[in-house]
Amino acid sequence: MGQEVPNYTARGVDQLRDMAERVRLLSPLKPWRITIAPYRETRSLEQNDRLHTLIAHIASETGNDPRYLKEVLKGMFGPTVSMEVGGEVHVAPKPSRNYTVEEMAEVMDRIEAWAATELGIVLA
Repeated sequence: MGQEVPNYTARGVDQLRDMAERVRLLSPLKPWRITIAPYRETRSLEQNDRLHTLIAHIASETGNDPRYLKEVLKGMFGPTVSMEVGGEVHVAPKPSRNYTVEEMAEVMDRIEAWAATELGIVLA
């Protein structure tokens, strides 16, 4: 497994200066990957609870294990991440704990619509 990558959030001038200083102190003898992006809230706990309720309901109706069904549904309806490995680009489902509020809402809407139209399961 890869090493956990530190993730910093800067709010305000002082924190931005601190981050700039961290970058300035990096060794020029090593390669670095630095990504700067606007901060976005990740999915809420209420959204997470609702997603697991939807999955449990579909699993119960279809006889599937909810742990595996979650992975299938993420693959069908969730955002993806891509990475280059050995010169080839591979795509994988994004971990749901990293979904933004908007991504989580869209995934749940898509799951509900699919369950209703394809499986005849109405989720409340």
